[in-house]
Amino acid sequence: MKRIVICLSFLLGLFAASSSAQSSFDFSNINFWIGTGTNQSALVIDWNDGKASETLAWGYNWNADAEGNSPTALNMLLAIASADPRLLVSPHPKYTSPSYFGLYSIYFNTTNDGSLATVGVPGDYGDHIQLDVNSNPVLDSHGDPVWVNGQELGTGALATDHYKEGWMINGSWCYFSADQNPYGAGAWISPWDFGMSGRSLVNGSWDGLAFGTDIVYDSGYSYFTSSDPSTPVAVEPVPEPSSVALILLGLLGVGSYRKLRRS
Repeated sequence: MKRIVICLSFLLGLFAASSSAQSSFDFSNINFWIGTGTNQSALVIDWNDGKASETLAWGYNWNADAEGNSPTALNMLLAIASADPRLLVSPHPKYTSPSYFGLYSIYFNTTNDGSLATVGVPGDYGDHIQLDVNSNPVLDSHGDPVWVNGQELGTGALATDHYKEGWMINGSWCYFSADQNPYGAGAWISPWDFGMSGRSLVNGSWDGLAFGTDIVYDSGYSYFTSSDPSTPVAVEPVPEPSSVALILLGLLGVGSYRKLRRS
């Protein structure tokens, strides 16, 4: 049976995110907005990892360009990842172009301590050369080295971090979109005819990513699926370095005051 994955998308802890999700969610609940412009869209990422605040939301302000072209959902994802140092997005090594972008892994550092995820190797991508019992490269019929595919063994830096990677083994990232609030009057759809790079944003639109591990078999093919992204919590903005310094100075001041009171 040929197997393909359809479900692909071609500081301090207290600042990371709110503590609990709400039954409803709209733009007014979003705290971290990226970009400038008169139009607004939202990005929701659901790691489906069972950890606290497993689904997070960011906002994106934007304008169309001089030709009237709106940014794509992929533009939004990459802009948010560029602006938020806690968020790391990694494509499949074979599919890195904006027009053919294969989303492999997403990492969110919940403590913003600068740690990075260890990104694994996709299951269909050569990781290392196969060796024989004498540690010599195994060659194919053409005399070329035989490569052993990756095992998708990446991890986040801390147990509390959100990290999911997958392509052929662990699962994969599934893409959803909605022109109206899916936690209100709208509904998520999982578009089959275009990916994030082919989705032009509209004012008020929502785009979502959820990691899927359920396998569906259909007409000789198999692919991963996911439920709709769950109700998110709002990511808090990353504090400016000066803000963190003021907080630390304040804490030091409180400690010094207490020591003076005791002496």
